[in-house]
Amino acid sequence: IWWGLVGAFAQDFSVERYAVEINLREEGDFEVVETYDVNFFYHKHGIYRDILTSYTLETEKGSREKRQILISDIEVPGHLFEASGKIAQKIEGKARIKIGDPNKTVVGPVHYEIRYRVENALLFEEEFIRFYWNLKPPDWLAVFKDISFTLNLPPQTPAAPNQVFLYTGPVGITAQSRDFEVQIQENVISGTSKNGFVSNRGEAVTLLVNLPKGSIEENRPLWPFWTRYGWVLILAVVASVFYWLFRKYGKDAPAPQVISYFPI
Repeated sequence: IWWGLVGAFAQDFSVERYAVEINLREEGDFEVVETYDVNFFYHKHGIYRDILTSYTLETEKGSREKRQILISDIEVPGHLFEASGKIAQKIEGKARIKIGDPNKTVVGPVHYEIRYRVENALLFEEEFIRFYWNLKPPDWLAVFKDISFTLNLPPQTPAAPNQVFLYTGPVGITAQSRDFEVQIQENVISGTSKNGFVSNRGEAVTLLVNLPKGSIEENRPLWPFWTRYGWVLILAVVASVFYWLFRKYGKDAPAPQVISYFPI
């Protein structure tokens, strides 16, 4: 219950400073490190972080495609935490990281660091490979007052300035943000929010980077296939079990052989 109370009121805590660093690998996955300087106004046990893992998007051809990403290697140094496993992520459509001690409360400033790996999140399209990620998602109930980010691309993949787009504000906004100072130096993209910037509930900070084709490997993992065709595998397994049970127990026992006598 106490986890629900953390998010029940928007004014229970604020995020005074938030920084996120992302390291994108040539293999197609990326590592994320998020740091939060949180100020609790009342005694609370901790916070939770939800990461969307199942969603539907519109492709460049106009068709709708269901995506399933995977969050793994979750760490929260210095804090007790619980995290959703692979199966829970597929069922619930999100990875939830609960941070805090159910037997203790905190108040005032607290520092958190969350580390995790993201797989199957890149969009491989005809013209570009798209890195598209919510640096700060819209579902946070707290106010974010200071945000900075760094995206480290693979060493041999410099960023093209005209292919870097940052969006801030309500979900669905299409105008590029003027709330950040963005710098691009070869394969490093970084940004810092301007003075006075505040991100509220329902508002996101989203980064889109178009990368050249061939710069990232396209590895299609098992779980997207499972999402689409897993029911076929389940039916095959069930059919195999029934067949095995029938072979073992379903056949009638052979009739006993009786000696018959005939007149000669």
